[in-house]
Amino acid sequence: MVKEEKRETENMKTNSSFDVYSNGIDIALSPFDINFMFFDNSPKIQKFLGQLKMSPEHAKVFSKILQDNIIKYEEMFGEIPVSKEKLDLLNKKDEVEV
Repeated sequence: MVKEEKRETENMKTNSSFDVYSNGIDIALSPFDINFMFFDNSPKIQKFLGQLKMSPEHAKVFSKILQDNIIKYEEMFGEIPVSKEKLDLLNKKDEVEV
């Protein structure tokens, strides 16, 4: 059995750390990685904010963690409303901008 070491997270910003609010995302797939491209969408312009890349395995684990936390959020604060229009877009297998 491998003993896990607990890592400390430094609570300081570095040149590569970021805080961003995004209301748009595109996702690009390849056999080796999944690339999340974040945007700030306004009525007049779409501004590229940055991207996050991870392995497909990491992305799958990330999706599970995200889903678990959405469930916790809704248990605490109530269901997150999603418009019928957005749900219809998600049900289409096309590229979706949320």
